Amino acid sequence: MVSLATIGYAFQSPRLIPQISALKNLTLVDGIDEITARNAMIEVGLREKTEQKCATLSGGEAARVNILRAVLGRPTLLLLDEVVAGLDNHSLAQVKAFCDKIWRSYDLAIIEIAHAPELRLATSLESDCIELCP
Repeated sequence: MVSLATIGYAFQSPRLIPQISALKNLTLVDGIDEITARNAMIEVGLREKTEQKCATLSGGEAARVNILRAVLGRPTLLLLDEVVAGLDNHSLAQVKAFCDKIWRSYDLAIIEIAHAPELRLATSLESDCIELCP
């Protein structure tokens, strides 16, 4: 059974609280402790940004925090809407590798919207993928 508490979501435009740090934005989600959040930020290339206020992050940095917030809460259903559209290739590779590792560690259903196959995060999962085309 899926409840609102078990749904993770990330939009194309990050919905972060701009007045607080990136790390604090992650630890506001139930089940995400500071150590887990800090380690995840390091893995996606944000080691130097943990204490930086979200209002001062670049678009790509904010997108990575946005994705981490969605996946670290261990949802059973993850909704992703064009979440990596603004990332450069290096950041995209870091986020894909991190998400692949996280997703393999627990059972998760993903609904992802991406307008290009190379921008999908869930490409490496060994699961059913339904592509909807216009």
